[in-house]
Amino acid sequence: EQPWWNTGGTRNKKVYLSPEDKVYYFKQSLKKENKDYKFEFWSEIIASEIGKLCGFEMLEYHLAIRGDEAGCISKSMHDPDKEELVEGGKYLQAFDTTFDQEDRSKRHQYNFELITGSLSFFNLQKYYSSLIDIIVFDALIGNSDRHQENWGFIRKYIEIKIENLINSQNDSSKNWVQKIRNLFLNKRKKEIHNRKKVRKIIRINLEESTRFSPIYDSGCCLEREKNDDEIK
Repeated sequence: EQPWWNTGGTRNKKVYLSPEDKVYYFKQSLKKENKDYKFEFWSEIIASEIGKLCGFEMLEYHLAIRGDEAGCISKSMHDPDKEELVEGGKYLQAFDTTFDQEDRSKRHQYNFELITGSLSFFNLQKYYSSLIDIIVFDALIGNSDRHQENWGFIRKYIEIKIENLINSQNDSSKNWVQKIRNLFLNKRKKEIHNRKKVRKIIRINLEESTRFSPIYDSGCCLEREKNDDEIK
């Protein structure tokens, strides 16, 4: 178990590293206040199987036991050492700065037009079909929780030490150096000139490597909030 790794979302999640250094996520059902959807993890597993049968690109979920707790487990859909998942909300906010995903009063802004406008703005129109796949799949399983953090893009990245850029003799890097100084060094000139103190790293995303993520986090479906009597 990797207790120092943080995960997003509203469910109780644990991060695990396998002996082969592969990252896995263990997720339990929603339980808080007066809500106890104890079989929700089964909805996640069944939904992933339904999606595969229908030909959608799905993140696989499997049954897992942690002590006396049941849940579902999934392998990371990207290599954390080379790639990152950029959730859809990041694109939406960059496209429309008035959209605040934390503001409940603005949730009406989260619609098909905002999403397609964002994809077009970032030249990602070719992924419209992936977006449609999600809409069709969610309609099929009755998913009620496809918010802006439950879909996204996977992108490769490279990391560069700021000190290497500052030490570079390449004139083309001067603009980069100035921006990095302002962003990461808090405009403290003494640290800029004392290069031995510069140890920060920037991450540069490789746009050409961008791909739509598999469909993930679909557990709010198949009437998972209903108990046995209600189902009957």
